[in-house]
Amino acid sequence: LGLGFGAAGMAYGYALGTLLVVPVVAYYARVWITTPSVETLRSLWSYAKYSIPNGFVGKVYSRFDLILLGVLVGPAAVANYEIAFRISMPATFISITAASVLMAKVSHSATSGGSIKSEVVSTLSYASLLSIPIFFGAVVIADDLVVALYGGAYAEAGLFLVGLAFYRILRSQTSPLKNVVNGLNRPDYNLRLSTVVLVINIGLGIAFVFEIGAIGIVIATVIAEAIRYLGLIWFLRQSNPGISLFPRPLQAQIGAGFLMCLFVFTFVETAPFDRTLTTGFAVFSGALAYAAFLLAGSQYHRRLARSGVDRLL
Repeated sequence: LGLGFGAAGMAYGYALGTLLVVPVVAYYARVWITTPSVETLRSLWSYAKYSIPNGFVGKVYSRFDLILLGVLVGPAAVANYEIAFRISMPATFISITAASVLMAKVSHSATSGGSIKSEVVSTLSYASLLSIPIFFGAVVIADDLVVALYGGAYAEAGLFLVGLAFYRILRSQTSPLKNVVNGLNRPDYNLRLSTVVLVINIGLGIAFVFEIGAIGIVIATVIAEAIRYLGLIWFLRQSNPGISLFPRPLQAQIGAGFLMCLFVFTFVETAPFDRTLTTGFAVFSGALAYAAFLLAGSQYHRRLARSGVDRLL
């Protein structure tokens, strides 16, 4: 920015910074570029011929809602959707981080003949740790939160926020599960499932937007993601019988989120402050209440908390 390149300078700086890190990574990894063998290229192609189209389908799926809203409804609906999408974005931070590691772990365990159950269950147990309280909180204060952050002009985004927050719960589970399927060397199944989900999302989105308005796009996305979730569960239970895909910690998080929802609702209805101040206190107290309910009712989370404290100390 200081050299006069403006906003483009940030993009150039990002690219240059990434390039400069490559030699450092190569030095510590003790590897360097080499010519791949024919067998390696064939192996890569057998995977890439499904994973590359799947990435394209996934990109279309992730941005289709905005395109459809812009074409069929208008820019105001696009703005409301985008605001709700951004507010709910932190819900999948843990899931995305865990999913990126899970694929390598599953691939190693499957290749060496080991069990993948422990890696999958432990990831699913905590992948929705943030998305669940964000959804239950949005049920109570979505409208007030949007107004507090972006102003009254975007008050209609509150309904979008509730729907997208629920979508984030599903997404926080499907992201790791997709990587598990990829780690089992079945990107072809992910491609077929993603294509079906995209077609369903497009069909339902167009139908719902004419029947119930812009919120129909969000409902269609939630239904499509739920179908993906069921499809991934079916595949993993077929390939790994007995695996638990709805672990106890996840159940505890849902229970704590529901109790937090009741607490926040009571607080909002009885607080003597103005709406903006009440919303701020509701977010803060809701987070504390969720953590308290979770620690009080789940031994798994108490062990996790103790482990975190021990590492810090």
